[in-house]
Amino acid sequence: SEALTVTRQVVYDSIAFLRGCGYNIEASRSQGYRLISSPDSILPIEIAAGLECKTLAGQIFAYGKIDSTNLKAHCYAKNGFSEGTLIIADCQKKGRGRMGRKWHSPAGKGLYFSLILRPDLPPGRIAGLSLITGLALSRAINKITGINTTMKWPNDILYEKKKLAGILVELAAELDRVEYLIVGIGINVNFNKKDFPLSLQRKSTSLKIITKKEIHRAMLLQNVLVQFENLYKNFCRHGFKYISSELIQNSAVIGRQVALSTGKKKITGKAVGFDDSGGLIIKSKSGLRSYAAGEVRLK
Repeated sequence: SEALTVTRQVVYDSIAFLRGCGYNIEASRSQGYRLISSPDSILPIEIAAGLECKTLAGQIFAYGKIDSTNLKAHCYAKNGFSEGTLIIADCQKKGRGRMGRKWHSPAGKGLYFSLILRPDLPPGRIAGLSLITGLALSRAINKITGINTTMKWPNDILYEKKKLAGILVELAAELDRVEYLIVGIGINVNFNKKDFPLSLQRKSTSLKIITKKEIHRAMLLQNVLVQFENLYKNFCRHGFKYISSELIQNSAVIGRQVALSTGKKKITGKAVGFDDSGGLIIKSKSGLRSYAAGEVRLK
């Protein structure tokens, strides 16, 4: 209490509050208090504690329940909030994936968050950001759990062909400049099989199902942010040629026969690489061609 210049009662009340929030705190009459363990919480204090980022998560807005972190992030971005602002929720009522698909987001089971970015890049280079984000997720997941994942272009993280995480990049741009963009990420962290709807149980998985243990969500998020900040800075400066070999090694589609749907058009062939903008290069009967977007199915 003397070090904090507060009364002993304030310290006692604060400890009681933290214990009520799930923090395991040991008390000693001679030595004071010691933190034994913290809960699996996404409170800003848990996210910011020890976070080694210079730009990301400078401002954190955490919600218990929200329609969609991407929708909320757009509101903050339109009101001028800075690059790196983080919006996170324990539960999403209307979580979204690509093409309007729903992202299943029950409370306490996953990481559902969005970042506001304001890169000095032309809109044509933004497509590559999904690849950078996917690589950051794969690196962070490997560091925390030791498991190796793959990325199904353009936005899914897979483990043994089952979806583990997803990415949704949305932007507001003029013809030659990006006003802002939102990177939305959903990770199935501590789901049990029964936590997925029946329609998803055969094609989705979670870190808990894979590792058979609970994963501390704030710790995983910190690792994702650190990995992403490093990759994002280098991507803005140099593109991703410097990590092209890692992207290819991490890909679930390169070297495979694929069917790509782009609206009413369907292309079949072999995925052979990525172009400088993050587009997928497919070798078909008509030759080599790059595609900036679409839905890929492995054959």
